[in-house]
Amino acid sequence: MTAAAEHQDTRTATAAKRRTARKRKRRLLAIAEKAVLALLAVIILFPIVWMVMTAFKSEGIKFFAKYGLSTFGKRYILNNILSPPPSL
Repeated sequence: MTAAAEHQDTRTATAAKRRTARKRKRRLLAIAEKAVLALLAVIILFPIVWMVMTAFKSEGIKFFAKYGLSTFGKRYILNNILSPPPSL
């Protein structure tokens, strides 16, 4: 190999390493960004969920029973999931 060809191979290898390093850095930054966004979502949503949960604490199930929602989940599971399929 000539000196110019060796230099070209070295430049190509160095460029490939830089591309790999940029990809790795971009991937780590994307993971860090998702983690920060998830943390912010929890911080923002926790008080809202807490207020909704404590708002219905005193009324209990009576509020939902008035609209027939207290047994909706149980009925849905029994009628649609656990029941045998209709025979053809």
